[in-house]
Amino acid sequence: MMRKSLSLVASVGLVTLLYGASSASAQAVAPALGSESTFGVVSNTFTNSNTAPQTIINGNVCFTTGSAVVPLTVNGTYGACPAAAGTDQLGALGTLNGQGCTSLGAIVALETAPGHPTGVYTPGCYSSTGAMSVNTTVTLNGAGVYVFRSGGAFNTAANSLVTLAGGACESDVFWTAVSATTLGANVALSATPTFVGTIIDQAGISIGHFANLTGRALAFPATVTTDANTISVPTCPAFVGGGPVPPVPPTVTKAFSPSSNGPGGVSTLTITLTNANATAATLTTSLVDPLPAGVVIAASPNASTTC
Repeated sequence: MMRKSLSLVASVGLVTLLYGASSASAQAVAPALGSESTFGVVSNTFTNSNTAPQTIINGNVCFTTGSAVVPLTVNGTYGACPAAAGTDQLGALGTLNGQGCTSLGAIVALETAPGHPTGVYTPGCYSSTGAMSVNTTVTLNGAGVYVFRSGGAFNTAANSLVTLAGGACESDVFWTAVSATTLGANVALSATPTFVGTIIDQAGISIGHFANLTGRALAFPATVTTDANTISVPTCPAFVGGGPVPPVPPTVTKAFSPSSNGPGGVSTLTITLTNANATAATLTTSLVDPLPAGVVIAASPNASTTC
């Protein structure tokens, strides 16, 4: 839609739009972690890169080759992995990789993935055929199981966040990738989680400086690297069912570009409808909005929609 600025003419515009978000995500299935459920770190080689401040792990840690850099604080056991660790991890990966997922495409930034323009996800299984990343903030909204499965590497940018809302629990969030997982560093030590969920990655897991993980880093045949981190095994009860997650109200925003001009000037009006839910949202009535005083619809508005 175009607007033309005229000094003596005012007009009212009527816009009717139907907006469809992506279809509901595939229902996710949480894997059984077995002997690994109480571990914050499971690895072949465990490497701790910083002595001060110490890495703090609230949970058990196991490895074949331990870290040469100490001290670190482990509020749990520290030593060889359980005999069943490898088998249990393979079983968990089989559950994650064997279930149906909603495909987000090839190389995916989760905060701008198709159907999730605000980075909000409801329970479900989501996958990409290539690398997956978090560059700003991703919010997991609602009680239920979340599975994110990358067809390549999984990376988070420095100072990025994965947060919980609406009753979501760290115990129900799972991440896996074909290539290695790297959590970005933080500019300062954080007392609250900067990333949540259990990472299961047999290509290795690196946790950046000052990152705070409420979850697990499980990479039994590979390396887990920590660096002045806090890692806490989730304590919230795992999801066992319940009613539907309350929907998040869709939002409507509008903007003129350019935002101002002189008499006779032309500007493009963009109306954006955002639906953060996994199910479709539909406008059942006309969307009516008065144009500003002195503004009329141009003779050739070239109206279009990406809905």
